[in-house]
Amino acid sequence: MDLLKWFVSSLEVIPRVKYLSLGPLVDEFRALLTEQLDMNTEALNLKKLREDFQGHKHVFFPEPFYSTSDILIEQFIDGIPIRTFMTRDTKEKHTEAETDQRLKLSKIGMDAVFSMVFMNNFVHADLHPGNLLVTTAPGEDRPQIAILDAGMAVQLEPTNHVKLLGILMAFVKSEGYKAGKLMCDGQTNLSTEAVHLFCKDIEELVKESHNTTFFDKFGSYVTDICGMACSHRVKLNEQFVTMAMAIKVLEGIALNLNPELELCNEAIPVLLKAQLKSAMPGFYKR
Repeated sequence: MDLLKWFVSSLEVIPRVKYLSLGPLVDEFRALLTEQLDMNTEALNLKKLREDFQGHKHVFFPEPFYSTSDILIEQFIDGIPIRTFMTRDTKEKHTEAETDQRLKLSKIGMDAVFSMVFMNNFVHADLHPGNLLVTTAPGEDRPQIAILDAGMAVQLEPTNHVKLLGILMAFVKSEGYKAGKLMCDGQTNLSTEAVHLFCKDIEELVKESHNTTFFDKFGSYVTDICGMACSHRVKLNEQFVTMAMAIKVLEGIALNLNPELELCNEAIPVLLKAQLKSAMPGFYKR
């Protein structure tokens, strides 16, 4: 980690690179990795995730039974790695049953990550295919996804989570300039011109997305926004970036399973529910 920190510090000598918040990202990754070495942390994360997804029919997490700083005893999950269902060759053919299973798994995966980011503000930060097992609901024929290895998780401060929801809703409503302004909020070192140019670039990005939708090319837009941040010296919130990466990883898995998946159709209802929950926390019921 010290070597990685030194390497990033060397990169940040390049003026524009520092606005990617690589240093804070490394610090956050160090903290997450250190926490992951403590099995008590993973047990607590599992309990929180199980609570967040209580009653969910398609996603579950193993139950932790006992933990110390060095030991974690948890529920054994008998499942098939999700990578087994992923396509390695674009010309690969699937039976009707296999295609149906892949479509269901794709939707379940994106629903899970959108719920974590938008609704629960508690995100499993290590959502690679090796941590996703496919199982079948007891006595039923519907697929489930078990998510393992919850040692790393990210949670925003409530005010930052509200801001994140506002940014994403601005993208969905094609209010690119407003989204850019929200990303610049709190940065006193930015000139009025830099803020305006950054917001105009975000606005143009949103206009281009009208041919698709923002969430349907989420991964490429994250890359574009990072480039704009460097160009205009806007410092991105490192936890926003971490959450964006969680969506991006699941996006890759989901689109492999279903290249026709319309992410926007999956994201908008969850985002609207999250805004309702944020606006009326005492009134909203899941």
